[in-house]
Amino acid sequence: MTSKKKILIVDEDLFIHKILEYRLSRLGYYILHAFNGQEALVIFKQDEPDLIILDIIIAQIDGFGVCQKIRDISSIPIIILTGLNSLEDKIAGFEIGADDYITKPFSIKELEVRIRALMRRSYNIYMKNSFLTNEIINIGQVTLDCQKRQVSKKNNKIKLTNIECSILKLLMNQANEVVSRHIILHEVWGNKYEKLVETRVIDVHISKIRSKIENDINNPEFILTARGIGYIFRVTK
Repeated sequence: MTSKKKILIVDEDLFIHKILEYRLSRLGYYILHAFNGQEALVIFKQDEPDLIILDIIIAQIDGFGVCQKIRDISSIPIIILTGLNSLEDKIAGFEIGADDYITKPFSIKELEVRIRALMRRSYNIYMKNSFLTNEIINIGQVTLDCQKRQVSKKNNKIKLTNIECSILKLLMNQANEVVSRHIILHEVWGNKYEKLVETRVIDVHISKIRSKIENDINNPEFILTARGIGYIFRVTK
């Protein structure tokens, strides 16, 4: 069994597989291949990759479906790499749990940087959880279990992605204070990679968190918007 970090490439284009394997294997990654959605899910379960590069336009189960099924059971980093470049497609990708969204044609160098960023963040979260196994934040009706990446409200337990957990933890640790989008980018993505992430991505993740903890996402009770600045986690009685 290889000790290298494993990356699963899911794409119908053989050329994409070849060029990515050539470049990424030279960086020390072990590459797994899937050419349709069903094959991707099988390989994901049996080989347990560390990161997935996923196209949307694939047979049997499209990339959105694959991402959603994987996100239901895992917080593995997922990069969508696709020719679909509309804002609606990007929002849909982030809303179902993708960590990043890159459109074709793409810069292989930029992809490499984004892979390293996600691998590093995933490792850092793992290490933090290893040492802070009892880190539980409770504010009013909301309880965040950082180790399990799980939020509870009135005994309802809901899984979070790595990014969702990191954002919610940041907001809860600074409850009743405005946390700017810049601070969120810096703390969650890191100062080396924050410039690669659009602030719109934060709004999408906030929307996803709200859908999990708010009774009415159109009239949020916990996570409020500070217009033009960022967000506030409000302490309620």
